[in-house]
Amino acid sequence: MVLPMKRISIEGCTASKGRGFNLELSKERVETIGKYFIGHGINAGRLFVSGYGEMKPVGMNDTLEETKRNRRVEIYFVREDQKRLEE
Repeated sequence: MVLPMKRISIEGCTASKGRGFNLELSKERVETIGKYFIGHGINAGRLFVSGYGEMKPVGMNDTLEETKRNRRVEIYFVREDQKRLEE
């Protein structure tokens, strides 16, 4: 059995706190992680990096705990013909 080449999707999100820098911050986070992977031998063509800012919350940001959960980077390993497993 031949396994398809895996790609890596790196997605960054932020809490809705802040003053308009959230999208850029999330992009900087995923680009930094992408550079880390490249520096450790992962081909750049296998990486998808996406910064979503505050567009994909997992909580309402009403509590400190929810705010912390929204400040995250998610990494998905996907087949070559996909960008994300859920697609």
